[in-house]
Amino acid sequence: MQTPTERRHEDREAPTLRGPAFADLGQARISVSVLNVSHAGLMMELTEEAELPPSFTLLFADAKQPCELVWRKGTIAGVRFAPHTS
Repeated sequence: MQTPTERRHEDREAPTLRGPAFADLGQARISVSVLNVSHAGLMMELTEEAELPPSFTLLFADAKQPCELVWRKGTIAGVRFAPHTS
C-alpha cells in the first residue's frame, strides 16, 4: 500500500472556532464542522450531502470568509480562503 503524497503547503492545526459554522450558498446555508485549518484554507465536514459551488462564503461567529472549493470526497471538503472583495 502506497502512502499518499502530501500536497499541503501550509501546516494544519485543530480548529479553535467555537459555535456553528455554515457554508452560505446564496439560497441555502449548510451546517459544517471545521476539521482542521491553516493560513491558506481548511478542511470541513458537511452535515448533509449537498452540492457545493466553486466559491461560497463560510460563516462562523461574526466572521464571513470567502472560500473556493479545492476538493470534495463525500461530505468532506477542502477549501482555500479567497481574498475578500469589496
